[in-house]
This record gives sequence, C-alpha cells and structure tokens, in this order.
Amino acid sequence: MNKRISLIVMMIFCLCLCAGCFGYRGVVKSNWGITLPAGGKEVYEKDSGASFHGDGIRYHALLYDDPEKPAEYLDWKIISGEEKASEELLEKISVPEDGRPDYVNSVIYTDEQGDGSRLFIFYNGSGGEVWILEEFI
Repeated sequence: MNKRISLIVMMIFCLCLCAGCFGYRGVVKSNWGITLPAGGKEVYEKDSGASFHGDGIRYHALLYDDPEKPAEYLDWKIISGEEKASEELLEKISVPEDGRPDYVNSVIYTDEQGDGSRLFIFYNGSGGEVWILEEFI
C-alpha cells in the first residue's frame, strides 16, 4: 500500500513539474522557435475555439514586472502597417478594444511559416506589455 501511495505522489509531482514546462512560453517556442522571457503574467487570452487540425487564431496578452525584460529577446521593428492585419484577426475572435495592443507606443516582431501561418508580437517597453497574436492555417 505504501508503494502505491508513493507511486501516486511521484506521478502527481511529475505532472506538476511537466505542466510548468509546457506553459504558453513552451508553446510559442515549439510553434515558432522563439524563447519568451520568464516572468510574464498572462492578463488576457482568447482564441477561435477548438479545431481538429489546430488551425485558427490565438491571442495572449502578457504583463512583465520588469518592462525592459522582453526588449532583449527579439529583433523588434517599428510597426509599419501590420496593425491592419492584426485588427482583422482580433475582430474575428471578438477581442474588446481594451484588450488589444497599444499600436502607438509599441514595436513589433513578425514571422510567417510556409503554410501561411502568421505571428505578430507587439511590445510596449514603457508598460512591460506583450501581445502575442498567432494565426494558424
């Protein structure tokens, strides 16, 4: 009986340990090969719902206590028209205005995969806010 209880406790411990490895940071690394800084608190999340093929739209807003932390992780660029495509995707999943990126005070990182899947990451360095928008085809 003691062995059985010990085994159950070890399994629960392993599951809890693995859950930390497969958080949203792990998903972004797996899908896009991008490492996000630790310490971001998820303040908003929305997606287009379950899909058999994994296609659809996913959106996450993160807030960092250290607003400078995300600055060193990606090659940020000035936003130059990407907000239009971003707004179209956010409309599709009904993200309210107050949950959307601050395009005026942010910079952007974008990526696209061969199948047309797209990634938009917006970063406001003064507020420590990061908005991640993924569209999977």
